[in-house]
Amino acid sequence: MKKFFIVLSILFFLIGCSPTETQVLEEVGKTDTVKPTITSTPEPTQTKTSAPTEQESEGVQVDEGLLNVTVTFPASFFEELTDFDPDTYTEEQGFKETVVNEDGSITVTMSKRRHNELVDEMETAINETFEEIINSDDAPYVQEITASKDYRTVTVVVEKEAYESAWDFTPLSIWFSVYFYQMIKGEDYHCEVIIEDIETGETLKTVIYPDALE
Repeated sequence: MKKFFIVLSILFFLIGCSPTETQVLEEVGKTDTVKPTITSTPEPTQTKTSAPTEQESEGVQVDEGLLNVTVTFPASFFEELTDFDPDTYTEEQGFKETVVNEDGSITVTMSKRRHNELVDEMETAINETFEEIINSDDAPYVQEITASKDYRTVTVVVEKEAYESAWDFTPLSIWFSVYFYQMIKGEDYHCEVIIEDIETGETLKTVIYPDALE
């Protein structure tokens, strides 16, 4: 697909670097290194005024009673960065804190509200990816894509004859999208991609990720 990595742009815009396909495949295989964790420390109560507070002017959004969300990205995501400034990055992205760990990984802490915004952006990007696959000249056999909650099951409806004669990357491109979405949400990684014949409803192929990468 022409925009095979569209959903990755959100994540790698946040961390300030551009991924290669090899790099992404390596990290997709390391499913326990990038699990976000949700802390249990509530935000302090803030009194809103007409003028923004210093925190708000830096893009950090704090709501009463919300929890912090902490996401740790592996060091390999930052290998090409030479002038990474955690303080500038924190301000630009509207986070609360960015810490460079001893192993080179980077941990960001954000309000639950900011985290919800990122999840919404990722969900929008996934749906846009589905639309691009459906309308792509590279996969004209794809007619429809539907998904369950949190994209744990994705069904791709295809024209059987054209599909079976093509070199199809649809399941993998869908998995890349879902992987980063589930990573940001802190969920267990799982996506079952079902290829279904539009005429008969027959299941032509089922791929379960990340198992298929092993």
